[in-house]
Amino acid sequence: MQENKIQESATPKNVDNKENKFSKESKFSKEQLLAAKCFENRKDIVDALLVQGKQYTIKEVQQKIENYMKGEVK
Repeated sequence: MQENKIQESATPKNVDNKENKFSKESKFSKEQLLAAKCFENRKDIVDALLVQGKQYTIKEVQQKIENYMKGEVK
C-alpha cells in the first residue's frame, strides 16, 4: 500500500530533483493526489477537477489548477 502513495516530499519545487523517486511524468490516481503533501492546501480544487479512475501527472494537475484559478476550466 505504501508504494501506491506519492512520496510526501514531492512538491512542485522539487518534483524534478534527480534524488526524488517521482518526476512530473509519473502518473497518479485521484486518491493518491488528494493524499499528496504537495496538494494539501488544494484538496478541494483537486477533488473537483480530477476524474475518478483516471491518472494524472503532477504537471497536469498543476496546469488544471492554474487554469481553474484563471477561469479557464475545460
